[in-house]
Amino acid sequence: MGNAKRRVSAKRKRQFRGNGSTIKHSKNSSGTSTNASSSKIKIPAVFDEEIAKYQRKPLTGFSSSKKTLNCPEVNTRFVYGMRQIGKGFSAGFKLCGTLHLPRLSKTVYTNHENKLMSVISEVSELSMQKAASELC
Repeated sequence: MGNAKRRVSAKRKRQFRGNGSTIKHSKNSSGTSTNASSSKIKIPAVFDEEIAKYQRKPLTGFSSSKKTLNCPEVNTRFVYGMRQIGKGFSAGFKLCGTLHLPRLSKTVYTNHENKLMSVISEVSELSMQKAASELC
C-alpha cells in the first residue's frame, strides 16, 4: 500500500478561443480582414510599372559624406567632436553602439586623431607666427 504508484494524469493543452477584444466577423462579410497575410494582399497594377523600372536600374554605390584624404569626412568630424567634448575612443564606441551606428575601430580612430593633431599643430603654428608678426 505504501509502495503503490500514484498515477499522474497529463494535463491537456488548452485551445485558444480568443479573448474579449477579438472582433468576430461573420463568414459572409465582404470587407477585407485587417489580419490578412501579405500574400493575400494584392499590389495595384499601377505600381507594377514603377517596381519594374527600379528593378532594371543597376545598383550604384553611395557615400554619406565626401572623402578627405581618402577617408570619409564624417569620421574625421566625429573624432574631432569627441575630442572637443573631452571624450575618447571608448565614449565614441558606446555612443555609436547606443545609436546603432557603425563603429570605428581603435586603429582607425587613432589614425584620425593623428591626422587631426598634425593639422591642428600646423594651424596653431601659423596662428602664433601671424600674432607675432602683428606685434612687431
